[in-house]
Amino acid sequence: MALGFDSRRHAAPVVLSAAEGNLAERIIESARAWDIPVVENAFLAKLLVDLPAGKEIPENLYRAVAAILAMVYDLERNRSGNEKGQSIRAQARHDV
Repeated sequence: MALGFDSRRHAAPVVLSAAEGNLAERIIESARAWDIPVVENAFLAKLLVDLPAGKEIPENLYRAVAAILAMVYDLERNRSGNEKGQSIRAQARHDV
């Protein structure tokens, strides 16, 4: 699952890519190779995996996705102290 947000183009974050299994692992490997932060949250990924690329996330998931994006932004801001390709496992929140 890859998410992105561009406030100039969308009102909410959008799904950039969604996959399961081996394809998902390849997406993660590619992100790490390009030094893109990886945040793992299997529960949220299961809720989003069926959305097509380019689709805005549903409003009921805004808070959960905002928490993930905040982690990514923090990683980016503190990047000098992080190893390349670092990942974070987000706590699965069942109240999304």
